[in-house]
Amino acid sequence: MLISINLFNILGVSQRNLRKIMLSAKAFKITPIIEGCEIILGKKIDSENCISTWKWAQSEYFENLRNTAFEYARQNYEKVFYFLIHLKFFVFIVLILRQ
Repeated sequence: MLISINLFNILGVSQRNLRKIMLSAKAFKITPIIEGCEIILGKKIDSENCISTWKWAQSEYFENLRNTAFEYARQNYEKVFYFLIHLKFFVFIVLILRQ
């Protein structure tokens, strides 16, 4: 498993592609690949993606990744809240400027 984790890191596989790899591994029941991808994605969680990562992991039943994203959000709720408030404000401004 460590070899696959290091290989993905060296190749610079995107988060989107890691999610696709996880879904394929889930379909073929390749647990080591799923676990490796969960570790990599878990290390990339931040205040901007923890909610979407948690939601996606929950919808696809990736328990470890879901728990990691939830814990990040819980432990860093101020950063997550700050990001969400600014994101909503930005979307509001964009909508106003479009009209």
